[in-house]
Amino acid sequence: MLTFANPVFLWALAGLAAPVLIHLIQRDLFRPVRFPSVRFITRGKMPTQRKRRPTDLWLLFLRMALFAAVVLALAGPEWRTVSAAEGTDEPASGELVLLLDVSASMGGWEAMETASGRAEEVLGEFSGQPAGLVVSGAGPERVIPLSRDHGPIRRALAALEAAPVAGDHRESLRRAAGLFSGDVPKTLAVVSDFQETDWSPSILPPLDPDLKIRWIPVGLGAGAPTDNAAILHARPVPGQEDRPRVFAEIAHFGKDPVERRVVFRAGDVEASQAVQLAAGETTTVSLELPRPAGSRGVVELVGNDAYAGDDRWFVWLGQPPPVRVLAVTSLERNPATAEDLFFISRALDARGTAEERRYALTTAEAANLPEPPLLSTHAAVLVIGSAAELGNEAWSSLREYMEQGGQVLMTPGSAPARQFSLLRDHGWFGGSFEGVAPPPGPRRLPPTVDWINPASPLADVFRDEAARGLFHVSLNQFVRATPTEAASVLLRTSGNDPVLLEKPFGEGRLLLSLVPFQTGWTDLPLSPAFLPLIRELIAGRLPPGHGILHLETGFAEADLPEAIRGAGAPDPRTPGIHLAGETPVVINVPRSESTPATADTVDLQAAVRPSAVRTTAGSADAEESPTLLWPWLALAAILFFLAETPAAALAGSSRRAKPSPVNRSPGDMSGEAST
Repeated sequence: MLTFANPVFLWALAGLAAPVLIHLIQRDLFRPVRFPSVRFITRGKMPTQRKRRPTDLWLLFLRMALFAAVVLALAGPEWRTVSAAEGTDEPASGELVLLLDVSASMGGWEAMETASGRAEEVLGEFSGQPAGLVVSGAGPERVIPLSRDHGPIRRALAALEAAPVAGDHRESLRRAAGLFSGDVPKTLAVVSDFQETDWSPSILPPLDPDLKIRWIPVGLGAGAPTDNAAILHARPVPGQEDRPRVFAEIAHFGKDPVERRVVFRAGDVEASQAVQLAAGETTTVSLELPRPAGSRGVVELVGNDAYAGDDRWFVWLGQPPPVRVLAVTSLERNPATAEDLFFISRALDARGTAEERRYALTTAEAANLPEPPLLSTHAAVLVIGSAAELGNEAWSSLREYMEQGGQVLMTPGSAPARQFSLLRDHGWFGGSFEGVAPPPGPRRLPPTVDWINPASPLADVFRDEAARGLFHVSLNQFVRATPTEAASVLLRTSGNDPVLLEKPFGEGRLLLSLVPFQTGWTDLPLSPAFLPLIRELIAGRLPPGHGILHLETGFAEADLPEAIRGAGAPDPRTPGIHLAGETPVVINVPRSESTPATADTVDLQAAVRPSAVRTTAGSADAEESPTLLWPWLALAAILFFLAETPAAALAGSSRRAKPSPVNRSPGDMSGEAST
């Protein structure tokens, strides 16, 4: 069977008419003859104009053959051996497994409307043969094992709907390949739009080389129009007079300009704006409600396009829950740490503007440290002078907490030598402890904070006047320690002694203060710099909107905090805003399903069967490699070109040498002339 890799080039064969037209309008070139006298030439009639016919037919043939050979070579012709089952009305033999893609993108571009029909056609080819079905979204959603009774498969196909989830078909391919049984021909038919984000060849698993795969494209994969506008993201920001405001990022994937209306709605209050989108354009739209509204907001694109799943984005407009902070103390053994706790709680309770983060500080005894799941609900854990009272399990729990992204701020207590010994024993700090710097004498000024690490976020917080406020802080006493290279110094004294150290642990970090927050040691708690310092150390690394859980439809239960799992957990297939205790859970359809780009089925075939030959989409695998014909056509084009060049020169010289027609008088036999 003759197929073409680039059949669109065949339209260029219409250009074969060009050489024919050139040869039709071509005129003979006559050789002029000088004549000594014109007195014997009589007036004659012009020769009758004959009907034009192509000249130099053999040269015309060479030129047309050259042009046709070039066009056919660019079209990429291949000769494929037709299998015995093709081209006959007999049912196919062997086992069939259908894999149907129901990811979110299949809900657009009319993909689901044709997917069931294409699957029914393939199922009809295997009438009476064992057949199975795998419905694939974010994984295998439904599996029907092999059976000669195709009724359950047909009923499942009739009830198929696209799921609002991002496609992940790796496990579905493995399950589909595992349904086959016996030593019979096996055919896997994959019906999908083959959207690029879902069908990346680099992540697909290898399959049995004996398995025949039919890639059946629908929707985008079958060349559906790509016209689609999408809300890629929407971010709420405080507006004037507490009026909610959002910045919405709108993208247009189509080829023609469109106009869409963007609506921002919260409760019964809304604002809208028309937006012009050029082909391939991405723009940002700002919308502000005319008055305060509820906490649940949504941004929508009004109108229909190829894919409606990305025309809505939910936003939480209310205050995020407070940042939870746990203070670990041991007031019985270290009563002086009550002063640390007092100043820290005052710094976290202070409120400026309504947009500032809120904090919720809870305390726990060092001997009763919460379990790791409860620790993970806190943004930071403050070990206030109580490191020496922590048990081995508490050290392990805090390390696990930091490795998962938490941060621990530790201050020295009444036994700093014991604290640093425990830090070394548990592998938290490898530096040396050099004792406590004594208070300065009556004639000596106490050291001050004199240096901020320029690579630290603290350098952005303490600039200009704020930096001068921190540099005026006096240190009456502090712990002297020399850190290793694993720890970085954030603050130093005027005597070049470190005051605040940082060491990473997995995704989290340990902050080690070498001075407690007590007025007998330092006047830092009384300084205006104390509040921004504590808040930056606790919440500086938290992203905006911390405490608001943003998820995509199709999320797993493991993606939820343990506190909101179980019966009260939100439905992973329902976009919207849910409240799980104090935590707002915002769920939107994944925007990876919005792109109209598709994967090449040739690349997919090579990924799942590296040793197999490629096949065209929708056809059965061939066991033999196709015969490529374009090299022969390219060789023929070269030969025709080499033959045409001298042939054209020869034809041109022949026309120039052709004599002109003459008129003769009855008595003149001596000359000729061109007329």
